[in-house]
Amino acid sequence: MLRSLLTALALLVLTTEVAYTQITNKDLSLNPRVQTLQIKALIDEVFADYSAADRKRMKVIADCESGGKNKSGGPNGLITHLDSKGRLVKNSRTGAAGATQIYAASHSRTFWARQSLNPNEIYDNIVYARALADERKRVGQYVFADWTASSACYRQG
Repeated sequence: MLRSLLTALALLVLTTEVAYTQITNKDLSLNPRVQTLQIKALIDEVFADYSAADRKRMKVIADCESGGKNKSGGPNGLITHLDSKGRLVKNSRTGAAGATQIYAASHSRTFWARQSLNPNEIYDNIVYARALADERKRVGQYVFADWTASSACYRQG
């Protein structure tokens, strides 16, 4: 019953008139299951011209990066950008932030400014992840090389 209610609520949220290209942190549900569906839809939109397999991989990476891991170290099925109190999800050790855990120390702040991106905002976080993947692809590297730290997790997904 609860699962059906959550699914219905998630579908309601996903079918609102807010286009994902306009989604902000204020639009994200604080319910982690609903937020996961919102972020998955945004990843599908931002990575639309990537293969279905690559879009799925990006979702699993975001799950491993921001949603936590299950008992065996694999993805737990949740992607979060904000915690239940509306605070940005951050890695307390590195400071990496958001759904795709953008890491300021290795992901150039000058790029953010040049592109007018704020990776603390959900849409910009996903767009920035796309820019990282595009750059890896352009130079012939593994598209998701920026997330190799969580590869043990996402390979299980």
